[in-house]
Amino acid sequence: MHKDAIESLRACISIDKKNASAHLNLGNYLAITKDVSGSLEAYREACIIAPGDPKMLRNLAYVLIEQGELEEGVELLRKLLKATPDDAEIVSYLEQCQAELGMKVRIKEDIKAGLEQVEKDPKNVGIRANLAMAMKANGDFEGAAAQVSGVRARGKGRGAKRSDSKSNHTLCLPS
Repeated sequence: MHKDAIESLRACISIDKKNASAHLNLGNYLAITKDVSGSLEAYREACIIAPGDPKMLRNLAYVLIEQGELEEGVELLRKLLKATPDDAEIVSYLEQCQAELGMKVRIKEDIKAGLEQVEKDPKNVGIRANLAMAMKANGDFEGAAAQVSGVRARGKGRGAKRSDSKSNHTLCLPS
């Protein structure tokens, strides 16, 4: 069923390349069939043809955000909000995405600072543990594992004392 619709929409587009609705619907069907790159391409084309259309902006923004392109998606949501300022769903989603984007920026800053600190004090178990958590939050599981290995090597396994902490917290690392 979806395959037939996709073929029909592509045929429509070959006849009228400026048909924004056909591009939008093609993007919708491609998204349903998990063809993300195809849906992005169709939505981008729809937005070029009808740059201020809220449906076009919304679909492109949602797919971009789902694919981790937060900055571009947030920018489109901001444009969309100008066109539809009373849309509570967009306001809420934009706030959520901006918070996530801010968190990603902070995590990257934490990683950069952590790497600098580890370079200065490679024996500091607390810095390595914090850096490992930031790397894991950023999706860098190999980097996090390397830092955890450094913690284990420095702290000899379970119960290594955090040397950067003013409290008496103890790290509990898996063996």
